[in-house]
Amino acid sequence: MHNKKQKKEFTEIHQIVAKLPRNYLSLYALYSTGEQAFLDYQKLLIQATETSDTDERTQLIIKRYQCRDIAVVFSHLFMEAVIYDYGAINTSDTYMKKYVDKLDFLAKWVVIPKLITGCSFPTNSQAFQLLSKLKKARNELVHFKTRKREDNKSSEGVENIFRDEMEISECFDCMSESLSELCKLDDQKWPLFKWAFIERLISKTYNDVRESAAKDIRRLLGINLQ
Repeated sequence: MHNKKQKKEFTEIHQIVAKLPRNYLSLYALYSTGEQAFLDYQKLLIQATETSDTDERTQLIIKRYQCRDIAVVFSHLFMEAVIYDYGAINTSDTYMKKYVDKLDFLAKWVVIPKLITGCSFPTNSQAFQLLSKLKKARNELVHFKTRKREDNKSSEGVENIFRDEMEISECFDCMSESLSELCKLDDQKWPLFKWAFIERLISKTYNDVRESAAKDIRRLLGINLQ
């Protein structure tokens, strides 16, 4: 019985995917990978608070920032795919590949909305600042270079290594703010504005996960929640 039900569900999913006008399942997979990293990050944050073992805490900190790095890379992949798709469905894949696709990541977010809507993406906005920060963080990971630093073997030292880099929540703020600004220009130019996961992203429901983790941490530390 269970196998029949599962088979029926898979069949229904395949039918839905087959009806999609573009390969949006792959687009969602990019976002979903970053989202899972965000969830794992919050769990690791709680686990690090629970342990008093320095070595274990250090390992948990490192795992946490591995999740952050995954979120950075896949948020960037997602945002690049989004702005390409936004342009392609309003022009064509041929046009995008011939004239637009070789532009810099930030340039695409300036040029494509202007091309499609006649309005400029706000380059003085928080969204554009976060896009710039995401691009820098992604490039530093993909083109990683070692650098000299002071010796510090404590877990606090490990935490300090990552402190000045992009926070995982900023990856989601970047996606949320940028999609929100794009939607404001013309909410009819991209059908995915009406998709549930995009609506949740724009409305920043991911903050619920972060706030829940923060409450657990405060409880573990004995901080009064009132």
